[in-house]
Amino acid sequence: MSGSRHFRPATGAALLGAVDTATFMITRRAKSRARPGRAAGNAGLLILWLALTARSAADGERTSTPTVALASGLLAANLALLAVHVRARVAGPRVYIAPVLAAAALSDVLRRR
Repeated sequence: MSGSRHFRPATGAALLGAVDTATFMITRRAKSRARPGRAAGNAGLLILWLALTARSAADGERTSTPTVALASGLLAANLALLAVHVRARVAGPRVYIAPVLAAAALSDVLRRR
């Protein structure tokens, strides 16, 4: 079915990642204003999560290369963000959510490859 949308585990994981990032941005506006780089990074992650949501939903039976690239990039970015938080000893439970979601999305994307 070319052109039809599918709800896959990667789509759900990416949507949850987007919601988590957007919630963080909304609830921590003061921190974002104090550090514009943080706001830009969060906005970039939100765009990547939303792009992965759209790509995963649009892919047919087989995953496209851009979807694999998005899922891989999101996992790498979220692991780097986790490492920064762990090193600074400020990693609360919420910091672990995004890498888990990114790993779930990547595993589904690769499974459909």
